[in-house]
Amino acid sequence: MKRNVSAILAALAALASGCATTQRQAPPQTTVNTPAPAEQQTTQTSQPPIHDLPYITKLYHAGTTLLEQSFQLKQTNTSRADARLRQAQQLLKEADTLCKKHPDCEPGQLVDLLSIPLEHQAQSIQELQKRITLLEQTLTPEEAPEAHANGTAYLFPGPAQPITGVNLEALVNSHPAIDAEVESWLTSRRRTLREVYVNLSFIKETFNKLIANSNYPPELWFGIIAQESVFRMHAGSRAGAAGPLQFMPGTARHYGLRVDATRDERYDITKALPAAERYLNDLMQKHNGDLLLALAEYNTGGRKIHRAKRALRRAGLPITFWNMRPYLYRETRTYPTKILAAAKIALNPTKYNAPFSPVDTTVIPLTLQRDAALGALAICIGGDAEIPVFRTLRNLNPAISEKEVLPAGTRILFPQRYEDTYDNTCLEGSLIDLADTLHKTHYPDIQELHYTIRRGDTLARIVRKHQDQCGNLSVRELRDYNNITNSNHIIAGKTLKIPCMTKQRKPKR
Repeated sequence: MKRNVSAILAALAALASGCATTQRQAPPQTTVNTPAPAEQQTTQTSQPPIHDLPYITKLYHAGTTLLEQSFQLKQTNTSRADARLRQAQQLLKEADTLCKKHPDCEPGQLVDLLSIPLEHQAQSIQELQKRITLLEQTLTPEEAPEAHANGTAYLFPGPAQPITGVNLEALVNSHPAIDAEVESWLTSRRRTLREVYVNLSFIKETFNKLIANSNYPPELWFGIIAQESVFRMHAGSRAGAAGPLQFMPGTARHYGLRVDATRDERYDITKALPAAERYLNDLMQKHNGDLLLALAEYNTGGRKIHRAKRALRRAGLPITFWNMRPYLYRETRTYPTKILAAAKIALNPTKYNAPFSPVDTTVIPLTLQRDAALGALAICIGGDAEIPVFRTLRNLNPAISEKEVLPAGTRILFPQRYEDTYDNTCLEGSLIDLADTLHKTHYPDIQELHYTIRRGDTLARIVRKHQDQCGNLSVRELRDYNNITNSNHIIAGKTLKIPCMTKQRKPKR
């Protein structure tokens, strides 16, 4: 046992000695108005980002603090102690991985804290603290960790970056209204915050790749998507906004997303997030780098913001978001503060007692062995309180409609934790048969026709043309089926999908 601890401490010593030889400057500020040339962007995308010593040191601070908490909790609460131990291992493994990518850092063996007997953890903590001291001696005063030194359980693979001369950490501490929304996230919306964490965990690798070269810090994107959609890929609103970034159809098309009867890229986060960044860049430029005003317009649109600015000018008041709040809709008054509150929590989850326990988010490709809809799979799997199965399946497979019955042989992304459950309950038996029956009751079989819009057509005229084939099809059903928000605006030459029930339709009331 002593030899095991000695080997781990020796690995830590090798890690620290390798990292302590390098001194790097703080990363330069990035601005949204000066994008890198295309050639340079290609180079950045092809190589993973290399993190500097301050960030690696912060990870050591966080891991050490969590390890110390685990040691203290072991006497009173074993489950919480084990959770803290797993989090400490995750952070220190990440530090070791980043050190391997650093050109001047050569770590030793990967540290496995779970193999350290608890009675020896105090010695390990002391050793880690010595290594942190050695690392900090190589840093300049500007690089020394401050804000994240108290056990931060990092959500993202890099520190928050300044945007357009505005530091996010300073902005989230700039007004009491933001702290009020922090309290809301941690109390009445805590279950929602947990769902945000779970949904993000399943797509974290994709999300981190998308934000690697963003002009905005990951914590800000976390706040925006948490507020807009709770990281639900198929979220929608009564106004017609859809997807994780809640684009309206017209805005989505303006920023390069395809939205038509056959495909809606608003549900694809790999397309929607870059489009949202282009939109946010334009809003930041329009409002002279005022992030609060840019977020307010993202929510309510330019017309309302323009009227509010005009009212402030008449009143002789400075044009700021805080002065503008009385002139905005109730939702928009709190929209930027809710985003910044979520970002504030993401900057330091441990401080706010929000480092949720790690979730098993391993995803595998699964080949269906019988016809099934995603909803039927969710019913036969059942799942647990930790993971909403149906939502997870839809997030992992955003191109698949909830109405669609997938034929056997279809490959989908699937949580590995439920692979055995699928084999045992979703291939045959009364439960999967019941799930199929319930799905067919909810979504009767549909024969989908395609119709090319002609000049002079209206939705009502198209519905009348298909009365014989499609029974009591309504204009509203046709509009909703094709994601049309304005019934009076259809374009000649475009293709509409006509849903025709193969079973007897219910008569109109």
